[in-house]
Amino acid sequence: MERVTLSKLILQVRDTMNYLRYPENHIKRNMRIWEKFQQYSQKHSQECFSEELGERYLKETYNYPYPHTGRMPDSIQRGVRAIRMLGDYQQHGHIRRSSRRPAPLYPTEFNEMMEQYGKRLLESGLSVATVKNRNAHTGHFLAFIHIKKKLSLLEVDAQLISNYVTSLTGYANSTMGGMLSNLRGFLEFLFETGRIKINLSLNVPPVKRDFSYRLPSTWKEEEVRTLLAAVDRGSPIGKRDYAIMLLITRLGLRRSDAENLKLNQIDWEKSCVEFVQIKTKRPLLLPMPEDVGEAIIDYLRYGRPQTNAETLFVQHVPPYYGSICAGNIMAKYITLSGVNIENKRHGLHTLRHTLASRLLEQHVSVHLISDILGHANIYATNDYLHLNLEQLKQCAIEVGEVSPP
Repeated sequence: MERVTLSKLILQVRDTMNYLRYPENHIKRNMRIWEKFQQYSQKHSQECFSEELGERYLKETYNYPYPHTGRMPDSIQRGVRAIRMLGDYQQHGHIRRSSRRPAPLYPTEFNEMMEQYGKRLLESGLSVATVKNRNAHTGHFLAFIHIKKKLSLLEVDAQLISNYVTSLTGYANSTMGGMLSNLRGFLEFLFETGRIKINLSLNVPPVKRDFSYRLPSTWKEEEVRTLLAAVDRGSPIGKRDYAIMLLITRLGLRRSDAENLKLNQIDWEKSCVEFVQIKTKRPLLLPMPEDVGEAIIDYLRYGRPQTNAETLFVQHVPPYYGSICAGNIMAKYITLSGVNIENKRHGLHTLRHTLASRLLEQHVSVHLISDILGHANIYATNDYLHLNLEQLKQCAIEVGEVSPP
């Protein structure tokens, strides 16, 4: 992209944020950060943005990279994000978006096409959650070509595809791989339905993802206890969060299954939970340990708002919808507990990883671990078999006994 002055770059990024429907207060906050950054650049006789200038500013103003363990303060996160926006736009002419932002805008004439594409994905057997995720990726691409002033899909060419791929630089390898895989499928759909004349899916480069080294993060037993102890079980939200974390810790539920667990899927007489998994669409029956049952009862009696929602866990603001997003729970209690997360993934899924690792340490068979976690096959369970050489040998013996060559 053509190099412009810092003041012009800031205005371009501001206009793009407006177009992408960022909240007004977010834009104003970034403008305040950029004003201070512009003063810093003038002080150092720099007329244009550079990555080096941005890094120096972040170091001197925010002491970034953050030298401490635990969650980085919001003020530092916002400063880093604002400066990175300038770098992204200067390099790619586009803003890499946060997943929490509203869906990007694209021409309304694409709506019917998006519905047809989503319907095809559903018919192929993908889950509703996966289709929603792929539609978000598709919207990201359509917003990109619209920002580039392409008024019709017929104007999309190999060069634009290349520019879009370049704009994804900086995303995690797995994220980029998923976005490009979806783009390839979407372009095939456009070609098969006659919306483009050339099969541009052939111009989407592959992203090599080495799944064999995707090592899940786990917690030590004392760290799990520390995390759970940080929950305020005297408050309604604390009772809810504790029950969710305990369900995942003790039963290995996926976050999506815990979020959507329904009241009628708990059998109190048999002390078990039975539901159809959102990811695999397979039924799963699990025994309910006593401490999990007690946590759920405590929430139902003294924490859960009065609501007709079918789900066990609900939002705690009116009208108490039965649809929650538990993604920020771990970050909250990691901060409160002070556990060390340096070089470690730390989402709710890590509690599920930890259960799998503990079962492995207790010499539970790979097949049984796969059943407990609700995996479609035992190959998905192999990601967890990474604890130490002795355990890896044990797993190899067990797999060999069950599935001889």
